[in-house]
Amino acid sequence: MIELSDFPKLHCPFVRRTYEVDKDDWRKHGRELQLRKPEVYLVTPEINPGYEWVFDDPDTIAVEKLDGNNVKLLTENGRLISLYNRKNPIDPLDLFISKGRTAIIEGVFRAVAKEYLISRFAAKMGNKIMAEGLVFYNLKRKEQNKVYRAKLRRDMYDWFYSDRIEIREF
Repeated sequence: MIELSDFPKLHCPFVRRTYEVDKDDWRKHGRELQLRKPEVYLVTPEINPGYEWVFDDPDTIAVEKLDGNNVKLLTENGRLISLYNRKNPIDPLDLFISKGRTAIIEGVFRAVAKEYLISRFAAKMGNKIMAEGLVFYNLKRKEQNKVYRAKLRRDMYDWFYSDRIEIREF
């Protein structure tokens, strides 16, 4: 397999805070919302120090972040050549063998099944792919070897949960 580079961690341009949620609601809906504990980690109105450029720099652009896993694929002539989850190589055959690592392919199917926010680009192309959020880029900052990417996901906001889980202290 050809080795692919790692994904850099993208941070949120807002300060985030952990809030407790109703434990009964969590028992009922926590699994479907992918909550491991009865708490949510949400954005606050405060800008994360060092991320003012997301809002102030006119060279910053935003693109849709499609829902999925941290997976890199290398294809050649329509065939899968190499597959990595971060820096961990995955044998493509494992995706199709029932006793193999199925989390990647299951993650792709789960991403397709979510119906909260249709990707504007995908909708224009006639698909119903869900946008996970936004990624902000600033290529001038990249040229200066500064942090040049940030992300906002829809699960960083209270409205993502509030129709199913009561958030305490919010």
